[in-house]
Amino acid sequence: MSLEQRSRTPRLFMLCALSMGWGACAAGPEAPPRRDAVAALQASSEHYAALQQLADSLAAAGNGGSTEPSERSQAAAGRVAERIASVRGDFEAVTVAMTTSELERTQSLWMRLALGQAALEWLYVDARTLAADPQASPAELRDLALQLAGALELARASSRLAAARLQSPLPPPRSSAVAL
Repeated sequence: MSLEQRSRTPRLFMLCALSMGWGACAAGPEAPPRRDAVAALQASSEHYAALQQLADSLAAAGNGGSTEPSERSQAAAGRVAERIASVRGDFEAVTVAMTTSELERTQSLWMRLALGQAALEWLYVDARTLAADPQASPAELRDLALQLAGALELARASSRLAAARLQSPLPPPRSSAVAL
């Protein structure tokens, strides 16, 4: 390689790096506005509350004692699966809406929300399985509804507490000075 070619290589590399950087700064599609974490937590709490009403009504209706398979149980399990599907994105919406500092402030509550979401995912699969089962009984539906109510209570309480924590003022910073 000649001396002239060697001197062009770093300039070419710099030119490519600058053009790539400029392209990244050029006007592109605007990012969607960031959703407020408190609003996302409150919305998810409302969604969980609406689903919990369905779970509570199914649990109460299942106390009739019938154990015979029925199309009603299948249809109700299908409704439960549809309603769970409608709130499946709430956890992701909350997580995306939170800043790193908000996640740090609500870490234990966020983990509870994650557990609630995992439980909802399992119950969604169970509800779909029950909806497809012609032998689905009211007792199985009641059991599903009771488990769902518990998972929703965890998720709902966690989202309310996280929203409250984010709305409360930050504690004063701790002094890092060591007293001698």
